[in-house]
Amino acid sequence: MPARPMRGDELNKVQALARQLWPEESLPLFDGQQVFVWEREDGVIGGFASVSIRPFVDGVDAAPCPHVEGWFVEPAIRQSGAGRALIYAIEEWCRQRGFAT
Repeated sequence: MPARPMRGDELNKVQALARQLWPEESLPLFDGQQVFVWEREDGVIGGFASVSIRPFVDGVDAAPCPHVEGWFVEPAIRQSGAGRALIYAIEEWCRQRGFAT
């Protein structure tokens, strides 16, 4: 199943996943980020990935540069292709904006 952009009404669901990734941090608002989600067959969001365009990224010569800010897939569905689908969605989003992957 392909990943897709997060809808505004899904923020709370994605924040619940983010809590698992960053348990000590406050809930992210994903301001200035593009967030992609992956839905399980039952329609529940099982993973997310977020990307931003940073003015620079250490170790990268090009500027500005896309940067994966967060990437999480529920443990029960890892190795299912969900994580790969999320990264592919980010890569396509970047290509559409003129970035090389």
